[in-house]
Amino acid sequence: MNDTKKHKTLSDALRETMIESGVSLNRIWLDTGVRLRSLQRFRDGDSIALTTADKLADYFGLTLVKKEEEDKK
Repeated sequence: MNDTKKHKTLSDALRETMIESGVSLNRIWLDTGVRLRSLQRFRDGDSIALTTADKLADYFGLTLVKKEEEDKK
């Protein structure tokens, strides 16, 4: 099956949450310890380390939930 829909990545979801939260990057840095420059780069589309993503996900109250399979073959 060729799925032409682009799925949102975990990074996309985290980045979107961070931006839409309205919390300043300075505040996130102070609260999480994640370097300000790393936050700026991530906001602008760069990748981040998994440990950094974990910190940000925890900060924003995000959890990973396994998607239910629609069709089992």
